Formats: sequence, structure tokens, C-alpha cells
Amino acid sequence: MKMPNCKPFLILLLAALPGICQLDPSIPLRAVAPPVNVLDIVRQAEQIRLMQARRQEMEAETQRIRQQMQLKQTEASMRELEAEKRRSDEAARDADRKAAIAASNPTGPTTTGVLANGRLWQVSTDSQRYAFLVGFMNALLVEHAEAGPRYFAKTLTMQDLTRAIGMFYNQPENLAIPLPMALELVRMKANGDAAVDIDEQTSIARRVAVQFTSPQ
Repeated sequence: MKMPNCKPFLILLLAALPGICQLDPSIPLRAVAPPVNVLDIVRQAEQIRLMQARRQEMEAETQRIRQQMQLKQTEASMRELEAEKRRSDEAARDADRKAAIAASNPTGPTTTGVLANGRLWQVSTDSQRYAFLVGFMNALLVEHAEAGPRYFAKTLTMQDLTRAIGMFYNQPENLAIPLPMALELVRMKANGDAAVDIDEQTSIARRVAVQFTSPQ
């Protein structure tokens, strides 16, 4: 058999070879990615998770410590307030005891400062008591009309008022309280003010009486 002549074909192939091997610059080159180590990725993810968990634990611990500090500060403030209240209550009770002792003296002065008190009221006649109330009311109308509701209850007649003042002064510890203050306390009771407010105002009136009471 006769072999074909391949020489022309080889010549053409060699001539075209430089064009075949030349790279097209318009085609981007892609680098070959390095092999991925799955274990490294898992370890890194676990480290990140542990760091986040630790940060959350630290934040929770910080919050718990802050709450404990606030609670301790609140408890300390409450203890101080309770101690201050006990001291204040004891001082008020002591003042009330002194006021009761001084005011209940039946031979004490009939005035507290320059004002008539319960002792003078008890030794006065009904006409004298009436004259005092009318004179006091008229003085208010002339000088301080707006102060009338502070001392006189609209629901009490003059007879009711005289009786209520007498009942107020039946308590020996109230004898040294000036009549104007007694009028105010009687008005509070007639108007239905809270008992705690009346008691507090009575205690104040007794302490005032002690301060201004002086032997005749």
C-alpha cells in the first residue's frame, strides 16, 4: 500500500501553531483556589462562638453586680430614712410629754404669750366666752376677713362652738394652747378633716404652747 504524503499538512500545522498558543488578553485569568480545610473553618467558628458566649456572660455578670450595688444603696437609704423617722418620732413624743406636763398644770398662767388659753376659758363666764368669740370674729372681719374660714366652721352655731371649745380644753394637755389655735382645731374637726391631720396639728399647738408659756 502506498502511504499518503503528510508533509504539506505538517507545514500548515507548524505555521498555525504560534496563533493557537497565543493567549487572548480579553479573557480574564482565574487563579486556582487553594484547597479548603474544613477543620480550620469549624475551629474558627467555634472560637467565635465561645468568644460571643463569654462576652454575654461578662455582660450578664456586670449587670448583676450593678443591680446588687443599687439594691445595697437602696437598702442603706431606707435604713437611714427609718432611723431618721425613729429619731423624729421620739423627739415629737418627748416634746408632747413635756407639753402635756407643762400645759396640764392647773395653777399655770391663763395666757400663752399674750393670748388667752384654756385656763382662762375655764374660769370665764359664758358671757365672757361669748364676748371673746364675737370680738375675735369682728377683728378678723376688719383686719383679715379672708382668715375667717380658718377659725370658724359654718356648721357650728355660737353655742355649738362654745361647747366644742370647752370639750377641747377638758383635756389637761390642751390647757396651755392659745384660744385662736383651739378655734382652728375645733374647726378642723367640725369640717371632717382627717384625724391624723388633726392629731398632728394638735401636737404642734402643744409644742408652741410650751415655748410661749411663762410663769405669771
